[in-house]
Amino acid sequence: MTSRSRTASSPWLGIGLLSLVVAGSSLAVPRVLPTRTSGDAPTQTVAAPTSTPAPEASTPSSVSTATTTVAAPTTTQAPTQTPTPSATPTTKKPRPKPTFEPLTINPWAKIHDSSGIEVTECPLCVSGKRVQYLGQGHYVIVRLKDVEVPGKRTMTVIYTCACDDEPRELDVMVNSDPVRTVALKGARSWDSPDRTTMRITLAKGENVIRFFNQEAPAPDLDQILIR
Repeated sequence: MTSRSRTASSPWLGIGLLSLVVAGSSLAVPRVLPTRTSGDAPTQTVAAPTSTPAPEASTPSSVSTATTTVAAPTTTQAPTQTPTPSATPTTKKPRPKPTFEPLTINPWAKIHDSSGIEVTECPLCVSGKRVQYLGQGHYVIVRLKDVEVPGKRTMTVIYTCACDDEPRELDVMVNSDPVRTVALKGARSWDSPDRTTMRITLAKGENVIRFFNQEAPAPDLDQILIR
């Protein structure tokens, strides 16, 4: 009886010892295989190697374009200077030489200096008036201002004289030139003008022309022309 019980219990004793060994080894060795839930298919969870995910394709509507705009190196250019045209030698046009402006002078005008004369109407005269009582110390002095072109000019004296017997003398003095005396008969009428001409020299700037007769009566003066 005693030998049977020992023979029967010895296998169970071995199984118990084996269970203890297996339990101890499960504590010493880390679990490699994942646990599985009863009823589920055995899923083997393998840790995928962590790799850097590729950038998701961005949609144009929500995300800015992924294309990297590489700014081209902006080279600051020097401001383009407008080339100044080289000074071309300009040929200066020669100034036209000033020309003498013809002068028309009314000796009876108040702007002239005079002494002892009278001005009377003369419908047939060129100027419409004439200077009378010239001579015997009475005179008319005409002053020309701002003469730009000096030189020799022709002066025309328009006068009237009713000289029946003998001519009347008119003395003319230009600036400091010698006095010139002209004997004038005229048209033998105080209302009908006549003319006499002479060459005179004008200086640049102001000029003075005197009409007189120091001793005797002179013709009446209508107008003076200088050309």
